[in-house]
Amino acid sequence: MKNIVKIFFLIIALNGQLGFSQDDLIVSSSISKDTIGFFDVLTFTIEFNNRNADLINPVFKDFEIYQTNNSQNLSVTNGVSKSKITRSYLLKPKKTGILNIESVVLEYEREEYKTNPLTVLVKDNTVENDPFNKDNNIFIIAEISNYEPYKYQQISVNYKLYYDNNIEPSSIDFDFEKEYLREFYLYALSTNDSVFKENFNNKEYNCKIIKNDVLRFKENYHTYIHNKIKISYDEIIASQENQTLKKSINTILPVVSEQIKVKNFELDYNFHHPIKSFGNYKLDVIIPDKSEYKKGKIFEVVVQLYGDGFLEDNVIPGLYIHEAFETVSNTLKNERTLENGKIKTVAIRTYKLKGVYEGKYTFNPASFYFYNEETKEKKALYTKEFTIKVNK
Repeated sequence: MKNIVKIFFLIIALNGQLGFSQDDLIVSSSISKDTIGFFDVLTFTIEFNNRNADLINPVFKDFEIYQTNNSQNLSVTNGVSKSKITRSYLLKPKKTGILNIESVVLEYEREEYKTNPLTVLVKDNTVENDPFNKDNNIFIIAEISNYEPYKYQQISVNYKLYYDNNIEPSSIDFDFEKEYLREFYLYALSTNDSVFKENFNNKEYNCKIIKNDVLRFKENYHTYIHNKIKISYDEIIASQENQTLKKSINTILPVVSEQIKVKNFELDYNFHHPIKSFGNYKLDVIIPDKSEYKKGKIFEVVVQLYGDGFLEDNVIPGLYIHEAFETVSNTLKNERTLENGKIKTVAIRTYKLKGVYEGKYTFNPASFYFYNEETKEKKALYTKEFTIKVNK
């Protein structure tokens, strides 16, 4: 059995920093904060001074690992080299309450080293990006166009950055968190670089719309917008003549909205079809030039749905193919463009069919149902019926 080395404390502080040593191995672990919100990100850091030590990948039962960063520094003093290896983990809590960060194990010269476990208090919202906390001089809110949309109805989300005059934002990264894309279809992005003054909670801030998302819901349920945004900025500490003292800060701001209630259109006697999209569309079928084909001859039928609005692949209508025909291929091309703030979609489904039985067969119309927000009408579209005859 491996021996556990005796532990003695190098540093004890509010942030949980602690360490131990044996021979030439020194290890310390720390957390960025001992109190966070459920949507905040915690940084857990391990430092050790011997690159021959093996760090066993930790398992955090109460946290999800979002990102891992590694760094190594080597310095030489009076001919003696010293190493400093840093491993940091960005952790998101899985629940609220008092959570544990388990001991992390390192192996060195056949010995096992363990850091002491740490505890973190997790509150039920966000501490890092609370816009109503007067001490927060920079924060981001999600401004939502509609908190009670229908399924398939788009909503827009303006991410608005507020900051004091002594703050100078330098970079913003939205690629850190894509979690909410599991619940939404994201189909339009835009940014606005202009800065304007705006009051929030009875205080004036500099404000900038840093991103605009246009979303649709995959299912109907009660949910909320939740995202995490990396931001770097300079904070002016002091200003003197011809000299400004600044502090560079990198942080992660969790953005959490109020609850959104997604609902379905209720079916009624006059329109008993389920709505599949919002917008304004046209539906066509392009039939073959000939209405008669020899058995085994391949021909092509195209269904086109196009117009203003966003269409997922799974709502594009198709034809019912009679068993007298073999479907050689069924391909879908779904292209979207953004014009004057509107999504335009052209979806083309192409069938290559081959007759396998002789006879005359009718292809029933394909259908599509949507809601036109401009005219406030439910609409039903149908393609034309057509007939194909298969000969010997």
